[in-house]
Amino acid sequence: MRERRAGHAARAPGACNSPIAGHARLEGDGRLRLRGMVFTQDGARVVRAEGRAEAGEAVALGVLVAEELVREGARGLIDGVSC
Repeated sequence: MRERRAGHAARAPGACNSPIAGHARLEGDGRLRLRGMVFTQDGARVVRAEGRAEAGEAVALGVLVAEELVREGARGLIDGVSC
């Protein structure tokens, strides 16, 4: 769910075949870690972002990671995918 929130929060929904990955994990200290990645279809390029927050701030964490992905160029990779 956090992964989906990240994409929607940044207004960066993927195309039908967009290689987008997200992984959320509750760490031993009770904080949530979210890692997001967007790839080109051939896997030659990847944009990564990661963040940590209190578990109760999961939506805000999703927004933070999504915005970082967009700043790092994920939109261009997503726009390059055709259905």
